[in-house]
This record gives sequence, structure tokens and C-alpha cells, in this order.
Amino acid sequence: MNLYDFITEEEIFQKYLYPVDYSKKFINPFRSRDKNAGCKFYKTQDRIYFVDFANPVKTHLSCMDIVQAYYNCDYFTAIYNINIDFNLNLFYKFEQGYTYQSIKKPKIVYQSTFKKEKQVNIVVSVKEFDQEGLTFWNNFGYTIKDLEKFKIKQFSRVIYNNTLISNNELAFGYYDKEGLFKVYHPHRTVDNYKFISIRRVLEGIDLIDYDKNSLIITKSYKDVCLFYKAGFNSIAPPSETSINYILKDEIIHMFRDIYIYMDPDETGENASNLLLNSITNSKKLDITINTKDISDFVKLNNLKIEDLEKNTEIPNPGAKTKYEALTTLIKHQSWHNGQIAILKRLLGKDN
Repeated sequence: MNLYDFITEEEIFQKYLYPVDYSKKFINPFRSRDKNAGCKFYKTQDRIYFVDFANPVKTHLSCMDIVQAYYNCDYFTAIYNINIDFNLNLFYKFEQGYTYQSIKKPKIVYQSTFKKEKQVNIVVSVKEFDQEGLTFWNNFGYTIKDLEKFKIKQFSRVIYNNTLISNNELAFGYYDKEGLFKVYHPHRTVDNYKFISIRRVLEGIDLIDYDKNSLIITKSYKDVCLFYKAGFNSIAPPSETSINYILKDEIIHMFRDIYIYMDPDETGENASNLLLNSITNSKKLDITINTKDISDFVKLNNLKIEDLEKNTEIPNPGAKTKYEALTTLIKHQSWHNGQIAILKRLLGKDN
């Protein structure tokens, strides 16, 4: 049983905020000094949100976020108050408080807005990871548990459009909840089946944690997984020349801060500029490294997870371990982004 079986999001928004109207802009009444109508309603496939990019805590406010702000209460107290206000009779009340009947906090279930493409003719033979395969991924800091989590498998044979592409050659497959979406031959060149796209998807979309406020757009699934290992949301387009797959998708509207991290070559710079010019709340993530991408940096410096858990060589008041030091940059920048947004609102400047 779910709360939305008894009441709609529109009814909740109308009572505690505004009637849902996707064509208008609104002032956020919970920020008393806000005189600019810069907020709006936005609908995903599963939820309605009140979008407020100046909110330093959460950009996309659900109807439950609004009720919590209205009553200054926690989530389940908000449900209890809705139950009373709308006379839903969902609770049994006791002297010491109240309980609820199997009403669970709704989770965002993301579904891409892309139309499914006709799958190509691909036949693969999956094998257990051998020493060569494990060594390849260990060089980038991946353990066998990481490979299982990110749904990466090793292949012994790949047949593409009825042609044998590889046999007993190092080959891997990237999977999502719908199955195989890309084949990766790490020792091949791009023009010789290094990558075979089975389906064009936003790589890493199944791993998204929607409770976080930031998202990193990078260039490959391998980099996506490294950012996730460091604790950050990340996605990648099918390729750096397929940026429109991100620009057309609703995912770019679901996070307060979006960071762009592409290769430093011409293709990567073009992709970065297109994203930066097209996504208003995006910023370029500057990580100074001496390699083409973050995956190669990890490999070159032979970084291991156990090394990241060690204390920094120079004492740092903001980070005790190397892992904390590496992840502080994005968190620190996100914090300042929130400050800047608040100052702009106070000064009456939208841009």
C-alpha cells in the first residue's frame, strides 16, 4: 500500500503550495526573501517536482518535501499530517504516538525517455574472469566485487552481425538491467571494434542515487564506475560524439549541480563546451592529472583502494585520508555553488 493510492501529488501540492501548472513560474514561499518567480513544476515519468535551483539543500522538491517544510517535520510526520488534513483514516492512533500501515517512502524509479532501438545481431560467450582479465581491471582499482556490482563480464568469443570478431582475446561486456549494451576490446583500436554498441543508453543510469544533489557527466563507463567508487553519481553518453543523448534526457533536470569531465583532446573539449552551453547548472570539473583521463591516472599511479584509506602525508584539516582528500573537491565546490545561488537570490539576480 502506498500513500499515492489514496491521494494524488497534485492534491498535495495544491493544498500546501500551489496548484500544479507547468506553464507558470512561482516564488518559493519557504524562502521569505525570495521576490523572484524562478521556480516551476516539472514532471518526470513517475513523479512531480517543484524545481528550485536556488535551494542549497535540494533542487527538486517532491510534494512530501513541501509538506515537511510546511510543518517543519520529518517524513512520517508529514504523512501523518496529510492523513489528518485529508481525512484519509490511514493510521491507528495510540497514546504514545502513532503507527502507520505499510506506507513506504516512495522511491524514484528512473526510466530513460529514449526510444528503444532495434538490437543488433550479437552473440557472446561469457566466461569466468581469468588472470589476464582480473589484472586488467585491477590496474584501474577494480576488485571482483566491483566488477559484479557494475555488471562487467568477460567474454571468450564475440560474434557480431554473423561475423567472428574475437576468439580467446581480451573482451568484456557492459550490462544494465535490460542486458548487454556494449562490448569492449581494450587492446583494439576504435576503427577495429574496440567498442561495439548494442544499445545506445546513458551509461551508469542504473546506479544513480537520487538522494544526492550532484551528477558528473564523463566520457566512458569505465570512468563512470570510478566516480561511483569514490561516492559520486556519474553517467556517460554512448560516446563523446553522442552528447544529444544526454541533452534530450530528463536526467539533466534532476540534480542541482552537474559537473562535466571529458577528455582534454579536441573531441572531449567540443563535448564539454556543448554540455556547458546547453545545461544551465553545469560546471567543468577541473582535475589536474598528467594522463588522458582519470582511469589512466589510476592505472599509471597504481592507486589501490587500500592506499586511499591511508592518511595523507601532509596533515589536512578537511581530510584525514587520501580518499577524503580526493573527494573533497567536488563536495567543496557544491557547497560554494549553493552559497552563490543564495547570494544571487538575495541580490535579485537570476544569472
